[in-house]
Amino acid sequence: MIENLFDKDNRQLKARLNELGYQPASQLASIILVGGKGTRLAEARKRIDPDDYPALDPSFHGRIGPKGLAIMEGALPGRTVRAPLTDWHLEIHAACREVTDLTLALGSGGDIIRSYYYQVHGGRFRGRPVHFLVEERPAGTLAPLVKLHTRGHLPETPVVYANGDNLTDVDLYQAYLVGCLTALESGRKVDDVVIDIIAMVPWELSHECGTVDLDYDSGHIHAFREKCPKENNPYIEVDGRKVTPINSGISIVVNPASVYGRYFAQHPQVVETSQKLESGELDYKPNEAVVKYETAYQLLAAQGLMIGVYHRGSYWADLGTEEKILAAEQAFPASRIFTR
Repeated sequence: MIENLFDKDNRQLKARLNELGYQPASQLASIILVGGKGTRLAEARKRIDPDDYPALDPSFHGRIGPKGLAIMEGALPGRTVRAPLTDWHLEIHAACREVTDLTLALGSGGDIIRSYYYQVHGGRFRGRPVHFLVEERPAGTLAPLVKLHTRGHLPETPVVYANGDNLTDVDLYQAYLVGCLTALESGRKVDDVVIDIIAMVPWELSHECGTVDLDYDSGHIHAFREKCPKENNPYIEVDGRKVTPINSGISIVVNPASVYGRYFAQHPQVVETSQKLESGELDYKPNEAVVKYETAYQLLAAQGLMIGVYHRGSYWADLGTEEKILAAEQAFPASRIFTR
């Protein structure tokens, strides 16, 4: 079992990879999708209150901000923190010392988010530089990668690709190492795969999520399934409870230049559609499926190029509703992100 190789400094995982002749990257970069409006959240949570944002340009005060700046409150040791959802999400990346670079992919309210990270954080978060990729109009969850591809800037080094609406306490670098080892031990070329971090949800709630058809022995993801009645969803029993695997919204592309260079060459309509969506030549809803990373992952899974990794007992949350944020306010500050 790969999980038996887990240790605090990942030494055993690195040693096993070296035995197989593979030298893992020592650094990761992260791209975080934070372009949503948060239409299911209360306006009071999204309002740019000067008490929460005293250092932000006063012209933004009183405005209803984007979801990424909605306030979440949590109790950390010795203090209570009120911070935007994006800050809480970035703590996942900052907790991993191998993540050295952060890029926020912005859409709705991008001007306020940029100002916040420049004016309040000085363009950095926990010592990491924060960069921005901006969509003038919604152009799909693949849009940041399309932009990098068309500029010739897709990196050859690993990128964490994350939905800013989700929280987890998984060690991102450990997930990367486990994914690389899983790929090697199943005969795949590491540079060709995407490592999807799997979350487990109670089976009785699995109808609320798209699920993952996962081979637990090989780590191979066969398919990503749309939401359906729980009776149709897979599950395993962990500590006497039925749990169902889902996509956590956080993945690691080992070599974006290889994976997406090939994908965009095979599916040129993705690039064209994303660009036309941003320019306003096309309507978003009829074309959404073409430009979603979920569509890409479904096709990559069919080619045997999606690896699923999960850590038993890990925390995961979606921040899509008021109720889920209230639950995360209690649970996330007590997670391993802040206690390990």
